[in-house]
Amino acid sequence: MTDTDRVDPKATTAAPLSATRLAAVPMMAGTGVLIGSWVAASIFVGPQLDLGPRRTELEFADHVLPGAVVIVICLAVTVALFVGKRFRPAAASLLFYAGLGISLAGVWTTATHVPLIVQALRDQAPWPAALNYSIPAFAMLLFGIGWLSAYRGPYAAPAEPAP
Repeated sequence: MTDTDRVDPKATTAAPLSATRLAAVPMMAGTGVLIGSWVAASIFVGPQLDLGPRRTELEFADHVLPGAVVIVICLAVTVALFVGKRFRPAAASLLFYAGLGISLAGVWTTATHVPLIVQALRDQAPWPAALNYSIPAFAMLLFGIGWLSAYRGPYAAPAEPAP
């Protein structure tokens, strides 16, 4: 192995998370719990909006499961960073992977509701029901993307030096 093949350990180590960004975690996690609850609760409003008969297992997979995943991720990150202080050195990586999980739940929920929007565009589904199911899903996706951009951690491109 030559010197050029060796990886500099300092180059792969995550930079410590600033106190300001770490202090924003409870607010972000609280927002995630609210959005996850909104996604999970939208199935209880749907029947009143006349979407017709729905399969319970689809509702569970499209709403309850992704909403619960986001709630668990947000609560676990908050507990890990503020109760279990030994995770603080890995905060940037932990927050990045939490954002990735939230984003994936948002992608899943949004993707499963695109056909419902198409049906509403063709007047095959009522618009109030389509919006009731799709807006929380899209909000979850945007929240996950926002979390990823706020806590992109060690995977962010290094800043270019000023000329």
